[in-house]
Amino acid sequence: MHAIKINMITYIKHKSYSNTYLSSLVITLVLVFTIAIGILIDSIPAFAVNGGASMNNTYGFDSCSTITPSQMQTIYDETNYKWYNVYLGGSNNDQCFHPSGSWLNSVNHEKWNFIYTWVGPQPPCTTNYGYKSYFSSNTSTAWQQGYNQAIAAYNQLLVDGISNTSNVPVFYDIENDGSGECQAATSAFIEGWDTYLGYYPNQLAGVYGAVCASNLSALATINPIPNVIWGAWDNQDPSTSDLFTGSCGVESTQWTNHQRIKQYSQNIYQFFSGFQVQIDKDCADAWTSPGGNWDTNVC
Repeated sequence: MHAIKINMITYIKHKSYSNTYLSSLVITLVLVFTIAIGILIDSIPAFAVNGGASMNNTYGFDSCSTITPSQMQTIYDETNYKWYNVYLGGSNNDQCFHPSGSWLNSVNHEKWNFIYTWVGPQPPCTTNYGYKSYFSSNTSTAWQQGYNQAIAAYNQLLVDGISNTSNVPVFYDIENDGSGECQAATSAFIEGWDTYLGYYPNQLAGVYGAVCASNLSALATINPIPNVIWGAWDNQDPSTSDLFTGSCGVESTQWTNHQRIKQYSQNIYQFFSGFQVQIDKDCADAWTSPGGNWDTNVC
């Protein structure tokens, strides 16, 4: 913009025009610059949520339902939920509500914390589940696809107005891995996911999945391993140390340093003042975002 402005002034100095013409030209140029600056500013996403992370050992919830900011305030006031899972997007995220930057900004001011989830391509041995997209069974290709999905998720954080993405927990949703039939491809895919999110400004790379059906324990041996695990086991016990069923699941020696979230109750309808929402109940012993909203309402 500065270069255009200087060139136009130089051009005017070397020409002879009437004062009326010059005044009209200057007014026109001012209008053009004002409109251009307005468009430029309008294209920059507002900072909706500060970045960083806080350690929380608290109840939270996730839901695919559309929830208004005022309803989120009611939920905060009437429950012990302190954090909420935000669905960022992804090729298989066609049914879950993706909040706008303005929604996040409003809800953030209500003192909510967040985690973020990307629902992209699923393992290649789950084609009978009817997902929209799958990653490759070739491990090299799967690694690159996981890496690319992390780029897409990171870019969506920026679009949504996350002002500082460092240490923001971002989870990849693995719905099922076919009982280990394609574990090599799944592990390679998550390695790619973890690798990109580990670059500066590094996020907290996470994985969500059923403790058994998604074979989460196998991801404890990949390189790099996920920073945090979010295991689903609908046994009504919120304890994050309880992710092993006795025959499968996350071992007690895996992800032990405040690196666990548990989804312990699924697809329930919870009633609040004037409305009801279908939710999953969760408990975190892990980092949530943004930094500063720290809570120890232990679950």
